[in-house]
This record gives sequence, C-alpha cells and structure tokens, in this order.
Amino acid sequence: MPLDPGLRKVAVIGSGPIVIGQAAEFDYAGTQACRALREEGVEVLLINTNPATIMTDPDTADSVFFEPLECGAVSSVLERERPQGILGTLGGQAGLNLTLELWDRGVLADLGVRPLGTPPESIRVGEDRRLFREAMLSIGLRVPESLPVEDVPSAVEFVRSVGLPVVIRPAFTLGGTGGGMVRRMDRLEDMVSSALAASPCHQALVEVSVEGWLEIEFEVVRDRRGHKVLVCGMENLDPMGVHTGDSVVVAPIMTLDEGAVGILRDATFAIADAVGVQGACNVQFAVNPGDPSDFYVIEINPRASRSSALASKATGYPIARVAAKVALGYGLDEIPLWDGGPMASEPPAVSHVALKFPRWPFDKFPDADRSIGVRMRSTGEVMGLGDRFEEAFVKALRGLDLGGGALWDGSLSSLGDRELLELVSVPNDRRIFALLEALSRGMGVEELSHRSGIRAPFLEGMRGVVDACLWLAKAPFDRGSMERAKSLGIGDSQVARLWGVPEESVRTFREAAGLWGRLVPVGGVEGFPYTYRRLDRGVPSPIKADSGAVMVVGSGPIRIGQGIEFDCCSVRALRELRRLGIRSVMVNNNPETVSTDHDEADLLCFEPLDMEVLLDLVRLCGVRGVLAQFGGQRGLQLAMGLAREGVPVLGVEPWAVEATEDRRRFYALLDRLGIDHPAGAWAESPEEAMECAMEMGFPLVVRPSFVLGGLGMEVVSSPEELSACLDCHRASGLWDLGPLLLDQFVEGIEAEVDVLCDGRDVFVPGVMEHLEGPGVHSGDSVVVLPHRRISQAEVMEMARISGELGRALKVRGLFNVQFVAGDRGIRVLEVNLRSSRTVPFVSKACGLPLVDLAVRLALGEGLGDLGLSPGLGSGIRRWAVKVPVFSTGKLPGVEVSLGPNMRSTGEVMGLGDGFEEALLKGFRSAGAPMDLPVGILVSLGRWESGVVEALAVLAGLGCPIYGTPGTCGRLVRVGVPCRRVDPLEGIGMVGGEVGWVVNTRSPLEDRGYGFELRRRAAEVGALCVTRVDTLVGLAQALSLGRGGSLRVG
Repeated sequence: MPLDPGLRKVAVIGSGPIVIGQAAEFDYAGTQACRALREEGVEVLLINTNPATIMTDPDTADSVFFEPLECGAVSSVLERERPQGILGTLGGQAGLNLTLELWDRGVLADLGVRPLGTPPESIRVGEDRRLFREAMLSIGLRVPESLPVEDVPSAVEFVRSVGLPVVIRPAFTLGGTGGGMVRRMDRLEDMVSSALAASPCHQALVEVSVEGWLEIEFEVVRDRRGHKVLVCGMENLDPMGVHTGDSVVVAPIMTLDEGAVGILRDATFAIADAVGVQGACNVQFAVNPGDPSDFYVIEINPRASRSSALASKATGYPIARVAAKVALGYGLDEIPLWDGGPMASEPPAVSHVALKFPRWPFDKFPDADRSIGVRMRSTGEVMGLGDRFEEAFVKALRGLDLGGGALWDGSLSSLGDRELLELVSVPNDRRIFALLEALSRGMGVEELSHRSGIRAPFLEGMRGVVDACLWLAKAPFDRGSMERAKSLGIGDSQVARLWGVPEESVRTFREAAGLWGRLVPVGGVEGFPYTYRRLDRGVPSPIKADSGAVMVVGSGPIRIGQGIEFDCCSVRALRELRRLGIRSVMVNNNPETVSTDHDEADLLCFEPLDMEVLLDLVRLCGVRGVLAQFGGQRGLQLAMGLAREGVPVLGVEPWAVEATEDRRRFYALLDRLGIDHPAGAWAESPEEAMECAMEMGFPLVVRPSFVLGGLGMEVVSSPEELSACLDCHRASGLWDLGPLLLDQFVEGIEAEVDVLCDGRDVFVPGVMEHLEGPGVHSGDSVVVLPHRRISQAEVMEMARISGELGRALKVRGLFNVQFVAGDRGIRVLEVNLRSSRTVPFVSKACGLPLVDLAVRLALGEGLGDLGLSPGLGSGIRRWAVKVPVFSTGKLPGVEVSLGPNMRSTGEVMGLGDGFEEALLKGFRSAGAPMDLPVGILVSLGRWESGVVEALAVLAGLGCPIYGTPGTCGRLVRVGVPCRRVDPLEGIGMVGGEVGWVVNTRSPLEDRGYGFELRRRAAEVGALCVTRVDTLVGLAQALSLGRGGSLRVG
C-alpha cells in the first residue's frame, strides 16, 4: 500500500520525564518512530519535555517543542504548525492519554489532524475497563469476574458479593499507579478512592484476583488490512499478583507446551482483530498452572509498551519502527525490517533465551517498603541472552551491577531458615536471591515452588546454577568445573570470588584452558550486527583484528543516579564515530535503550558490563581504544580496569580519575593548584568520625566512599545527628566501602559547568546555577541556564579554575565541575572526569553538540579544529530550566524531603525568554499544579529567610494559605493571611483544596507529622516544596507571570 501523499507533516507525542512505570523504553520507541517517518519523507515535529533523551535531539525530528504535555500547550503547537497527522501510540501512557484528550475535545477534528495508528475508538476499548470487558466477552474470551466502578459504594457492594482478595485497576494509568491488591475490607474504600483519583476518567476495575496463576504475555503487530505477526511470547517467572514491570520475564515461553501456546496465540490474534489494532499491541493472560487450557485475558496495551521494547531486543524485531510504518498505511509485507532484511510479516526466528530482571531503587532507600505487587516499583531493567535459561538468568544477575562479584546477596546467609522462607513466600525485591540462598542450603524445589508460586522448571534451572557455584568453590582451578560454570554464564569475577583469587588469575586459567568468547548473531542471521557472547573451546578468532574500532561502554540499567541521560550521550558518541568513518562497538545490557538498537553501532554486543566481556571484545573486534566518558560512573570504573590491562582509554588518564575519585588525593591536587575547597577529613571508624567532627565543627556533609547519586550522604548539624547517621551507615554496610568522608558544609550559591577540554585549553558553554542552595544533590536541584545571581566576575573565576583543572588532569573530552559561590569566594566541591547528567540539557539549551565535540577531542583534535575559542561561550539565546521529576509517591516509606541523597528519576526542561517563563514551563511540564489560585498548606519545622516574603506574594496572587497551628500563628503575626487547620485536617485537604505543600524538615525529625504530610503530597501528585529557595523562585516567577497562559515555542 503506497504512502498517503496527504501526510506531509506528522506530530509525534513523546512520553515526558522518566518516572517509575514509564522509562527509557519510550525514548527507544519514539526515536525509532521519528526515524521511520523521516525515512518516508515525512516532516516530523516532536512534542516532548525530556532533554535527557535521544528523541529530543535536534537530528531526530525536523523540529522539537519542549512544551508541557497537556492539552492547551499541545493544541497551540498543532494550531501553529498544522500537521496532517498525529502519532501518540509510541509515547507511552502519557502520549496515549494526551492524544485521546485532544480527540475527545474536538481539537484534532477542528484542526484537520488525523490520528495515526490504532484509532481512538480502538484505544478506548483497550483502556476503558468496561469496554474492554465487553469486547473480550463478545469474542468468547473470558476475563476475571469484575466490575468497572466510578464510585466507592459500587465497589463495596461488588466485593461483598464476590469476596476477597480483589485487584483494583485504575483506567488509563501506567505502572499500576493507584491500583493494588485488597485482602481486607477495611482497606477497600481507601484503595478504591486512590484508584479513582489516579484515573483520568475517574474509573477503576474491581477484579476478582487470580493471584498465583501464570502470567503470559504476547507482543503482536497488526496492519490495517488485518495482517498480523506474533513477535514474541513471554513468560513471567513471578505469578499473577506482581506487576509485569517488577517481574522476572523470560522469552520464549518455557513451561507451556506448543498446544497451550498455540491457543493463547490464536486468542491474541482474535483480540487484535476485535479491538482493531493498527500497530503494536501487548496482550496479558492469566493461565491456570494446573490446566493451561483454562485462562483469562487480563489486559491489553494497544500501543508500544515496556514489553514491546523487551520483545524487540529479545528477538531483534524493531516493533516501534514497524508500528510507525503501519501508521502511515503500509502493510506488514511491504516493510523490510532493515536494509536487505526480511519483511515485517515474517515472525522472528529465536533460537536463544532472553531474560529480563528488574532493577529496584531500594539500595538507595533502605527504609522503604520493599514488597512488590500490582504497583510497579522498579526504575530499570537488564536483559541476559544465552543458549539456555541458566545462562540468560546468570547474565542478567551479573548485569544488575550489585557489587562484589556475587550472584546473590551474601547478607542473606545470616538469616535463619524460617526468615529465609518468609522472604521466599512474599513478593519482594530480594525473593529471587532468597531462593538461590535456599537452594544452596539444600531446600527442595517442590516446597520452594509451592511457597513462591514460581514454577519448578525455573527453580531447577536456578538449582543448576547454585550447584555449579558450590562445586566451583570446592574445586579451584579445575578445568571441568570451569567449563560447566562458563556454559551457565558464570563470569570470571564470580569464579574469582568463589576461589578466593584475583580475577586476573581466573582469566589466565580460562584462556589456558582454551575457553574463549565468540559473538553469536541474535536470530542466527549471519552478519546481523546484534550479537551476544558465547564461551567455546578452541582457538580464539578475532573477527575484525585490524578494524581500528572504538568501543563505547554503555551505562547499564537505569537507576536513580545513573539515568537515561548517559544513554543519550552514548548514542551521540556512536553517531559521531560513524560520521567520522570509524567503526564502532557498543556494549550494554539494557533492553530499554536507544544504544541497544541494532543499527546504532557497527556492532552491538548485548552482554553484562564487566571486565571479562570488555577484554574479550577488545580482542574480538580489533578495538584500538575505548570511550568510557559517556557511560556514567560504571563506565568510568570499567575503563580504569581496562587501562590497567593495557587497553587504550581515550580522553582520560587512569591516574587522573583516581585523583578525582579519591577525596584525599583530590584535595591535595586542589591545594597544589591553589584552588579553594571546603575543609575535609577522613574517618576509618565511627569513633574517629566523631572526633573529626568535634574538631571541625558543625554543620558537616557526611559521605561514604565510592557511592553513586549521593547514596548515604547526609548533612548533619549536631553530634546527635551525626551519631544517628553513623548508626545508619553501620546498619547498611557503607563502612565496608572505605573511609567515611566529612566535609565542612558551605553556604552559598551552588553552580556547575560542563567543560570541553583538549588537554590544554577549555571551552565552557555556560554556567548552570542551582535554584536550591548546598545540601541538595545536584541531580535533585532545579538548574537554571544562564546563571542568574552569580556575578560575572565569579563566572570568569569558575572558567579560570576549570582551565586549571583541565590542564592539570590532561582531560581530552568532557568533564564536570561543581562549585559554591559564597562569602569566601569560589570553592570547588567536586570534579567528574566524564560526561555528567547535565550534558544533554546543556547541549539542547546552548544548541551545541557537546558529546560529538568531546569524541573528536578524545580522538586527538583541538578546540581550534572544532571552531571553538578557549574560555566562556558567547551566550545562550533563551533561558532554560531543568526541573527534577520524582517517583517517590510510588515508593512507600521513602522520604520526600530534598537532601544530598539523590531521589529524582527524571527531568524536564522549560524554555522561555525570561527565567520566570522557563521556570513555570518547567514545573508545569513536571506535572505540578501551576494554575492560580492554588491552595497552599504550610507546616514549617524550621523558619528560614525568605519564606514569609514568598508566602505573602502568593497570598497576594489569590492563593489561599493554610497553616498548622504553630505555623499559622506565626504567619498571621507577620501579616500573611492564613487559615488555621488541624494537622489531620490538613493532610486530608492535600490533593483537594490544597495543591501545594510547603514543609521544611526540622533537625532530628522522626517519621512524624511532617513525614506523613510529605508522603501524602507525593502520593496524590501535589507539589511538595521542602526548600525555601524553591518556594522563593516559584513566587517570583508567578508574580511576574501572574500564573497566566505561557507562550508556546
């Protein structure tokens, strides 16, 4: 079918910031879609708010609009740009909901914009719980007994008739937001109320639970002529009751026979036809483990989903690309999967096993509720590829980067059998590791299967891995046990741990035994650049011994502190290498990302990020050098190991990295260069830490060694606070990482720069200023570009210091410096010799391809060769503000208040002609209620300068101010109109009359009223302001912008 010539311009709706339930998989899907449309000569305009993505790079779409993903702003873009079509099925739930809203309000019809892909009425069938149930019953498929409700009494009446447990599923939401399992009647009303509030259409499904049944998924693509292809079947190891995003998932389906799979496949096709899917669709089934012919349809996603990305990477079939072509009107038999490849109508041939393992953030939040269920809580995932289940499983475990080289959590060995079985019996983030520990103690598969609901064949595979590890420990340097371990995917670092020897000794023994890696193409297609590694006996055979390739080290699973921005940098590096005519090799293990798309690099190796893999790839691919600046902290750590093995690391010297990572050496370097920094001390024990603190004085910043994202960092203001902090470090094992660092806390304005350096001179595009003062992790701060309060003299001094550091450290490429400007002048807080999380933001704000330029510098060019003059950039055309986005509302028990431990999962960017416009756009894009008047509840644990003035401004704008008794009395005394509310009444108002909560945390505050108030705000989507600097900035912006509509563009 030819392309409709009337489709000259198409709007693509992105998914916005990374949050739990909607992550990097939609950057992958959206990027593929934009590329597919442009291949057909279609002009693409992209509307998205996330600067950390490849999707919002200037070469992905013809034009990019950083506008809030809400009906008004998007309508304005569509009215101005007048596209003929809109594609919203590749932007996750956010894109889907927004497209439906535009359709329902008549905006698309009024502007003559056609929805592409699956029609709105079909999307509604998949998303509206009542219509979905009716559609399934009409084609003879069963759904669990359920009732769509729009009020609490209807839910209560239904549950009284069917009994407990039931599952509450809000309509039109992502990641199980607002839903949950109800096992007690006294929890029902609260859960239904939460679900109705979370649903954009105020609807939820109350469904009889099939907890414990198998969960099976299928990915299907259908064109408008009704042709269909089944891309992949997937089996969740965790039974029903655990969100599929939090479940370990394996492909292909392994514990059902062909007949049972065939029945479910036919049902999937029937569902796609009945709904009228045009593009990608995910279908989820619950299957009776005792009788696979007995099954229910649980739900469908009539769009590209998280599982679509997994299915794409598990098979090599580019689902999002094909879905975009289908949206233009092509049939599956008219779409080649890649140049010279098979047509999209041919199902992929899969001879390997793929296994996805979630990555949870609980290592950063030890006080959080670690249970998992129907609400998703993981931030990212890894995938392992192997020839059998055990190998894929072990590779996924290795890819989680849990540290220490162990396959499972060693701390579980201290638990008694009863405690261990309790962990096995309840879904939680440690259950798989508890099962491995239980198997190592000889507990039976049948009992563990009964307790966990995980099927016996999977547990038998895990037992095979455990047995191999136990055998290895008993037989060091035994060739047979080594071969067995390697066939199961067990890495050199795990073997070294079991043998109690350095990893280098294991590698030498393995190579002497003739066990070498070779690359196997996914799908068995010879020459396909998407590969995984298989260990074989025999002589090593390089595939490109003289290629002069450059390897780019990826960033692994997305977690707090190392997010999608590093994948964006990695992809930019790959594309620049291709533009320069240099062969590229990419190694990564994250199925959600653009970097693991099969055509971004000349060769993609989907493997764990560890030394064994990287060294093998250096040999196999003729790698002449490694770029590790773009893979975050993990990439840098691995690069240092490669350098010790003699592999050239481009752009950074190992000694320089050590000089900036080791705080003692770093401060010595700064002292030698005459650069000021906060006073610091090091402690090897809690007693020594207290002694140092008493000598230095308070307040202090306490930081463990070698952590990411501020893990374990605290600002302490007294010996009592320090003592509590040290107790937490002891309980969480942070002392094991190395000495504790104590830095003097410095007041002032925090700023940072991303710097290009050629080893001699530096170029600083601009100075970013943090809205919040010191004490808040840079990843959680509102970042403003250009600087606003810092003087030009201070900016020049920061540029000078950056030059001194670049020359001293001989950096070639990018590095980041963080400063504080205070009464004593400029002091350096930190230096990172890599691309930082702000690089994509700065690149887009300044219009400079910083990563592309850094690659050329790392390869030997100078700033002059790039057309850059040393020093500060010439200025920024418009104001840009980066606003952090948090998922703490989805993580029960997690503190919301800002501090040195990073908590945000994503970010948005606001652009404007002034600071105020950019800030308001940023907060609106982050989902904060910004329409005035907005009710503000104030409860202050401590008073700070500026809070009264800010609240007075907001009251003057018509915002009703509510205060808890002590706070209200003080505000009224200084002339701020405030209504007194009792504490419990105040919590009940949040999400209703109250859209903002202003609550500053008091020192040594336990989990009392303030904590509950902040948690309530996070859970209902209210703006929770815990820093006065943030409040002052918002008040200023609203007073000048008057809270009115913002200009688009």
